[in-house]
Amino acid sequence: MQPGSKRLVGIISVLAFFFAVLAVWVAPVDLQIGSSRTNINHTISTATVDDPDALLVQRGVEIYLTASDQPVVGDTMVRELVAQLSRRLPVQRITLIEDPGMPHSDAPLIYFEIADSELTWTPLWANASMTVDVVYASDGDISWRNAASMIMGQDTPTVHARGTIQLEDASRGVFSFFGYRRHLGKALGDDLFKMMESPLFDPPGS
Repeated sequence: MQPGSKRLVGIISVLAFFFAVLAVWVAPVDLQIGSSRTNINHTISTATVDDPDALLVQRGVEIYLTASDQPVVGDTMVRELVAQLSRRLPVQRITLIEDPGMPHSDAPLIYFEIADSELTWTPLWANASMTVDVVYASDGDISWRNAASMIMGQDTPTVHARGTIQLEDASRGVFSFFGYRRHLGKALGDDLFKMMESPLFDPPGS
């Protein structure tokens, strides 16, 4: 093979690799060929006032999410949570908050934000570490969410809960850029639902 031909083959090979990586990067599908080791756990504290049964299930819930640098993960978390919640109670509204504010609602409210994330992605392997902070208030008031202890009203039956989800993931194989993030979001959304089952459907004291 002539030197010029070798250079041409080399250039074509490099370009082919580049476009293959680009295709995996932008692929909108959940391309996942390989294996993932996902460790996920959560902690939650729940407090109640009076008989919380009066606020269970009947009215549905609202979901609030603070915008983060992982929008695909957050969006997938919401979709997974809604898919599981809707089998048991209505979801009235989903709201994306641009900054960590103090939303208030007349309906039970689930608020969460991806507080910390470290994510490394390549087409052949990916690693992630994420922390999600979660707050729930059956009275729609989470103004206490940054307080040292949960603050409870005394005049109505109330359920307040606060917790954290921790995720560690190591994946090997072929994963699209968006597919890997949706994989993380689905795992987090599933765990968020499990975390909310007790405050929503079987709070202490009910």
